[in-house]
Amino acid sequence: MYRPIKIVSDDMILSSWDSHKTLGGVAHELGISCGRVAKALSSAGVIINDTHKKILELYAETKSVNEIAAFLKLNPQVIQTYLPRIRPAYGKPSRTTNALRIAKHRARNKF
Repeated sequence: MYRPIKIVSDDMILSSWDSHKTLGGVAHELGISCGRVAKALSSAGVIINDTHKKILELYAETKSVNEIAAFLKLNPQVIQTYLPRIRPAYGKPSRTTNALRIAKHRARNKF
């Protein structure tokens, strides 16, 4: 059975968050997943709970998703859900160390 994709903007999620203050309440009202709600709120700078705050603190210390997951004893997919879409805003470089090394090498050798 075909189900049309529901288009929900981040503004709609933020507006619903103001009235519900729960991931489940927003997800139910808008017909989307709790993960989608968490990602939109995180990207907007909304701290959902203490776990979210700790994840962002560890990520800002340049810990990897797997390191954070091991430290907090959570699934790495849960960690990914709580990270914002725009990660450089939290102090982590947008490119990995290896990607930066490759770019430097290519610039030096004019590839």
